[in-house]
Amino acid sequence: MKGSLIVLEGGEGSGKSSIIERMKSEVKGDNVVFTREPGGSPRAEEIRRYLFSEEGKTLSADSQFHLFWAARMDHIKETIQPALASGKVVISDRFDMSTYAYQIFGEEHHDLKFLFGLIRVRMLTMIPAPTYLWFNVDPVVGLQRKRGVTDVNHFDEKDIEFHKRVHRGYGDFTAVGRVIELDASQSKEVVWENFKRAIERATA
Repeated sequence: MKGSLIVLEGGEGSGKSSIIERMKSEVKGDNVVFTREPGGSPRAEEIRRYLFSEEGKTLSADSQFHLFWAARMDHIKETIQPALASGKVVISDRFDMSTYAYQIFGEEHHDLKFLFGLIRVRMLTMIPAPTYLWFNVDPVVGLQRKRGVTDVNHFDEKDIEFHKRVHRGYGDFTAVGRVIELDASQSKEVVWENFKRAIERATA
């Protein structure tokens, strides 16, 4: 029996984190593994802490890019591969689609696209191609939703032009990966119902 990897992606304020928490409360049994990026394994969580630290703010786009991939490879080997091998569904809060949107488009480091492609080919020899659920919301709307939220990192604090570039990066990735787009500007209940239907499609 083979498992499947489903990735939830979206810019700031897209509502994906709320969807994940609701899903955790409603899923019964142990056939679903929830994880996140950066992180998802002990070593990857250490890298996460560094990336989101004060010192991490000063990292170049190149350094961020390579650290995200280092964390991802450990995450795959330590968490994702074992879960998939046992036939489980893995739900990841972010994955390589975020790296593509944030480190390449957001940071305007487009010469990393070629390297991204090479590493992604290697990644897809390790796991089946993920299904991405993209919670698409206008970045202006998303940042308005984030106002007053205390759980933020230095990517949240970037200016609106950065987040508009990230949004374009997400759109560009739809030509690279298997992406199901969800209109995250709708009400929470409508998004939740559309999300459940997308999960059914992804696991069918």
